[in-house]
Amino acid sequence: MTFRVLSANHTSFTVSSLDRTPRFFTECLAFQLVSRAPRDPRVIQKITGVDDVDAAVAASARYGVAAINPPVVIDQGPNKGKKVVYLRDADGVTLEYIGN
Repeated sequence: MTFRVLSANHTSFTVSSLDRTPRFFTECLAFQLVSRAPRDPRVIQKITGVDDVDAAVAASARYGVAAINPPVVIDQGPNKGKKVVYLRDADGVTLEYIGN
């Protein structure tokens, strides 16, 4: 491979309501909401880390995991200047890669 996965940040769900969905997980399933606060850019830099997003997208495609849209450069927030892309596998699982 021409890229390295440096770490995994989180598992997430893309949802239509940040008010409704957390209530389901916390009230019904008894999950604990740890934080909805903004993240420190220095910490995010250490956590995220596919070091070549384009290479990771190309390698993923060989396994049937395709980018939903081309990578874009983030213009604000803790990952400003990094590329981000969402991919989807054959089962509909969505992945997010963030890196250079």
